[in-house]
Amino acid sequence: MTKIPLSQIVNSKKIPGWSTEEDDFENYEIGLEKASRHPGKNCAFIKSRSADESDELARNAHGRLRQVCGVEDFKGHRIRMTAWLKTDLAQDAVGRLECMAIGKWGWYCKWNGTFDNMSDRQLTGSTDWSEYSLVIDVPEDSYSLYFGVIIFGVGKMWLDQVRLEIVDKEVPLTGLPARPINLDFTD
Repeated sequence: MTKIPLSQIVNSKKIPGWSTEEDDFENYEIGLEKASRHPGKNCAFIKSRSADESDELARNAHGRLRQVCGVEDFKGHRIRMTAWLKTDLAQDAVGRLECMAIGKWGWYCKWNGTFDNMSDRQLTGSTDWSEYSLVIDVPEDSYSLYFGVIIFGVGKMWLDQVRLEIVDKEVPLTGLPARPINLDFTD
């Protein structure tokens, strides 16, 4: 795959408030298009630069369309992130919605309910618009919120109508099983 100069990509398809990680620029592009669930409205997309499923680099790459923001309004609460997604993914590609509260514990802390990236319910193939939700806790000592979509492999994902809302603590977390399962390995 041809390396694209960072300056060329950063200035080409900006989406206010949204970005991709610097390492993703070579393999993925982000942008807006009129493919929203609502006629005449924009939605965002992330798309692999290569459409060649036999390209090992493209098949093994991953990219994010994400936003990072402060958490003052959400500290100490359980939140639900809801978004509409559409996919057109190659055979071995997967897509996920993701949301995490970040604090002194670092970026990845799935075990305390501050993270969900749909690892147990990945999107595959071509799908029409569907609504998905993630529920996480935002501890008092959180300092940022990271959310968006991630794609592994070749394909395209569309993102529309993202919402963040405070929910009751009775709403179950989505990144953790509610209780232990299959402890005797019979399932």
